Amino acid sequence: MEKETTPAGAMNRRKFIEKASVLSTFMIVPRFVLGGKGYTAPSDLITLGFIGTGKQAGGLKQSFLDTNEIKIVAAADVYGAKLQLFCRPGK
Repeated sequence: MEKETTPAGAMNRRKFIEKASVLSTFMIVPRFVLGGKGYTAPSDLITLGFIGTGKQAGGLKQSFLDTNEIKIVAAADVYGAKLQLFCRPGK
């Protein structure tokens, strides 16, 4: 059996796929995911969920939102009217 010789600068298939995947990752990721000027990276936000959305939760919600450092992703309450009021923007 003869051993196959490759040129010194040649790249095998595995190395090519590895380098191409790293390069394509940075080309596909939108700017807002990484942060940057005018964007906040998701890792820089605190995500919150509320269980119970009465008066106390409404005040806390507004205080948290005013910091621009949190994102509310969930809310739950046994009373639908309270939940609807809590979910309205600006309240």
